Amino acid sequence: MSGGTGPNPIARTSPDWRIPLLGAAVLTLLCVGIFWDFFFRQVRFAINQQADWGHTLVIPLIAGYFVYLNRERLLARPFRTTWIGFVPVVL
Repeated sequence: MSGGTGPNPIARTSPDWRIPLLGAAVLTLLCVGIFWDFFFRQVRFAINQQADWGHTLVIPLIAGYFVYLNRERLLARPFRTTWIGFVPVVL
């Protein structure tokens, strides 16, 4: 029996895992830059009108918690990309 944990298609020591991370960071910065006014208004609504909009600040935390709970399953899957996801972004 071998002592390894099995083959990893993208090892963290390889520079290949940095490319998707860099792409996600650039895409995040672009989205924040483009929708900055919308995000700013959402935060103002959440603070000024808490009865209707107060929950909007908690939703990203809940989504992040679900990602954290399923991190092992998400990291176990190989990273794959497809161009079909670009179509709704362009539209």
